[in-house]
Amino acid sequence: MTSANSAAPRRATAPAVSRLTSAALAVLAATTVAVLAGAVLAAPASADVPEGWPEAPGVDILTMLGLFVGLPVLMAVVIVAFMYVPPVVRGESIKPGSGPVTDQWLGGPRRSAGELAAPDGAQSRAGGASGRW
Repeated sequence: MTSANSAAPRRATAPAVSRLTSAALAVLAATTVAVLAGAVLAAPASADVPEGWPEAPGVDILTMLGLFVGLPVLMAVVIVAFMYVPPVVRGESIKPGSGPVTDQWLGGPRRSAGELAAPDGAQSRAGGASGRW
C-alpha cells in the first residue's frame, strides 16, 4: 500500500506540470503574435515624406536640452517648492531629524486652543462633542 500511496502524488503533479507548460506556451504564442502584429502595423509609419510636403526642420541641441533636461528640473523645483514653502511660511522647522509637531490640529484654530468657546454652564453646547444616547 505504501508504494501505491507514494506513486499517487507523482501522477497528480504530472497533469499540473502539463497544464503549466501549456499555459506558458500559450502566453509565449500570444506575446509573439502581439509583437509581430505591432511590427506589421507599424511598417506604414516608416514611410517617406510624400512629395510636395516640406521637410521637417531639425531640432537644435539647446531646444532638446531644454525639453529633456530643463523641463524635468523645473517640474522638480516646483514640486519641492509646493512641499517646503507652506511649512516655512507657517514658521515650522523643515530640518531633517527635528521632532514632530506636537500640537498639530488639522482644520483647527491657527493660534491656540483658547480661540474655542469653553462651556459656560451645564446646558452649554460649546466646548465638546455633546454626544447623547
